[in-house]
Amino acid sequence: VGPVTPSTPVAVDLGLSVKWASFNVGADSPEDFGDYFAWGETSTKDTYDSWSNYAYGTNSNSLTKYCEADGMRTLESSDDAATAEFGGSWRIPTHSELQELIDDCTWTWNSTGTPGYTVTGTNGNSIFIPAAAHSAGTDGYGNTEFGFYWASDIDDSEGAKYRPYYLYFTRDKSSIAIYNNGYRPQGSPVRAVCD
Repeated sequence: VGPVTPSTPVAVDLGLSVKWASFNVGADSPEDFGDYFAWGETSTKDTYDSWSNYAYGTNSNSLTKYCEADGMRTLESSDDAATAEFGGSWRIPTHSELQELIDDCTWTWNSTGTPGYTVTGTNGNSIFIPAAAHSAGTDGYGNTEFGFYWASDIDDSEGAKYRPYYLYFTRDKSSIAIYNNGYRPQGSPVRAVCD
């Protein structure tokens, strides 16, 4: 038996500046959570428990990439899990592209089957984003009360400590927003975009 070829998503046009993948990186269907990645890493690992096994530093003050020293603010394609998995022009969205998804689409919670949101564009096309949570350890997988998806860029404003942006949502719609305080070693799912 040869290596497994990853499934390639459909590029869904929601009437936005980019097209959105029909399922998560590492998934085979829209309802599948897919794989979890630390920010800027392209491989999965057994635990996402601390800085001890993070690729770019042992704490937020010792970052070796995407930090004050190198001036880089957006993932290179070599550090992008979406590009690594799907190839071509697929990549992790920026925080502004995630914000556009929030602002210009209708979000409807799926109350039967896999928890998550159907996100519908102004043109009537839609994608499903499962509430795949995140995992700072191994116990976060499968929490279906919220979703947490990486952006490809970091916040370099005063006090932000070069933390990644991320999309966060809850099932009761109390929060569907972009935050700027991502914990880089945390394992989180990825939804890709392409131009």
